[in-house]
Amino acid sequence: MAENDTRGERIADALFGNNDARFAIPYEQDKPGPNFTAAFNIAEGVFVSDVTDHATRFYRQAALFEEIGEKMPCVPMGDFEYAPIEVFQPPYPLFGYPQFFSELRYLWWEEVRRSRYWAGLAGDGEKVRFFAPREALNFVKRGVSRFLSSRFSSISPQAAYAPVPFTLHNQNPNHQIYYSSPYYFQTSNVFGGPSTPVTQHLHPGIYVFGVMGSVVHNNQMPQFETTSHFDIPRMHTSGTLVTI
Repeated sequence: MAENDTRGERIADALFGNNDARFAIPYEQDKPGPNFTAAFNIAEGVFVSDVTDHATRFYRQAALFEEIGEKMPCVPMGDFEYAPIEVFQPPYPLFGYPQFFSELRYLWWEEVRRSRYWAGLAGDGEKVRFFAPREALNFVKRGVSRFLSSRFSSISPQAAYAPVPFTLHNQNPNHQIYYSSPYYFQTSNVFGGPSTPVTQHLHPGIYVFGVMGSVVHNNQMPQFETTSHFDIPRMHTSGTLVTI
């Protein structure tokens, strides 16, 4: 693909470019949000369903945080600035109705935010920071543009939908490996196991990886090495986690 391919930037704008839009919650689906039709048209057949899924998830998260008047947790991601963390996995984003907001606010402050998990999430002396949903939206928009620029530079028309193999090595054998995009942080995507190494297929793009097992974990959740970004397959067909 040409270096001046602007599809990544245009898709990011279609999904996250309306800074004036209110975040939609389940009972207000008529509110403006991500333009999925435009995103798929711009992609011209290249796989972007992972990005549109992240858009849906982010908007639900942002709507809930906006409604309860709280800032969103974000993990530092180097060149990707900060990635909003998926806190409330389904079905939590689906019960965003007014009668539940007080319970959700209590859950966030008393159960989730006080967890020791946050202290060890960022690693390398970094800290999870909290941003207003509108600021988090801008992080995601810029991150998606960067992520898709890699994808459009990596694929050929014959492989528009095809995942590519990637082999990951890490420092601890017999652990399970997880992956996430660096613009919207999820800790539940399993890459494979047992390590090391693990070979699996991913759609082209830039990813971060985590490890969970008897030696490496973060309060029984994967520990991610957020400082190591793997640009697959444009720059990496294999890689090694340095610390975990």
